[in-house]
Amino acid sequence: HAGEIFAIVRFNIEDFRLINTLYGRTYGNNILRQIAMTLEGEIGETGVYGRLEADHFAACVPYDKIRIEHLCQTINANLNRIDERHKTVVDAGVCVVSDNDSLTAPQMCMRANLALTMNPGRYESTIAYYDNALTRQLMQKQEIRNDMEQALENHEFEVWYQPVIQARLGTVASAEALVRWNHPKKGRLSPSLFIPLFEETGFISRIDRYMWENVCIYL
Repeated sequence: HAGEIFAIVRFNIEDFRLINTLYGRTYGNNILRQIAMTLEGEIGETGVYGRLEADHFAACVPYDKIRIEHLCQTINANLNRIDERHKTVVDAGVCVVSDNDSLTAPQMCMRANLALTMNPGRYESTIAYYDNALTRQLMQKQEIRNDMEQALENHEFEVWYQPVIQARLGTVASAEALVRWNHPKKGRLSPSLFIPLFEETGFISRIDRYMWENVCIYL
């Protein structure tokens, strides 16, 4: 029907390689079969579903006929009946589209996968939905990666000193050295934008040394 809304869903098993290592491939294959059986039972002929590769599954379903939350809960509940000693968790990334969208099927799957990969380790929910903010976030991370080496060479990182007050006397006892990035085009960037990425890439160790050296020069 014109204007019908669909959901493209990408599924991924958390730590599947570890599961295969700990329990063996037979155990892992049982998990894959259970997911396939659950998708068949819950979706049937209402949508299209299948295994892409390894532990990755995908489905295309009418958004108003299949409740994604219920589908994921059923998959996880059925998986944990296999062996109650090990909690197996399946995450899902969802891209909601209509037949009016000009996206190709690979682009839809890419968006669903982007939602899946940009939100790992969620405890409150195993489902993440794609929105344009995810693309902006990914582009922002890549821009920081592109600029960080040059920024270090150009001394764009500044040391800001936050005073530590001795409460009894009300005097400054010491200071905490904080890093700030004064980007030549974007201005001062919030540490929340670049510190997590620096920690993720290991670049944070070079920033630590940069800060030590500059504090020592100041002293």
